[in-house]
Amino acid sequence: DAFLARQKAKADAEFYTSLRAAEANKLKLTPEYLQLMKYKAIAANSKIYFGNDIPQMFVDSGSAGSSIKTSAALDVVGEQLLDLD
Repeated sequence: DAFLARQKAKADAEFYTSLRAAEANKLKLTPEYLQLMKYKAIAANSKIYFGNDIPQMFVDSGSAGSSIKTSAALDVVGEQLLDLD
C-alpha cells in the first residue's frame, strides 16, 4: 500500500508540474511577450546604424501604429545624437 501511495503521489506531482509548464509556455507565445523578446534582442545588439534603413528594422505586420511610433522615436534619437557632434 505504501508503495502504491508513493507512486500515485509521484504521478500526481509530475502531472501538476507538466500542467504548470504547459501554461507557462502558452504565456510565452502571446504577441506582447514575443514583441518584448524582439526588442530585447535588438537592444542587446551593440552596433548602431544610421541612415534610412533603421525604420525597416521595426516594421511589424501586426501593429503598424506602434511600429511607426517606434521608428519616429528612433529617428528623433538619431537626430539628437547627430546634433551632439
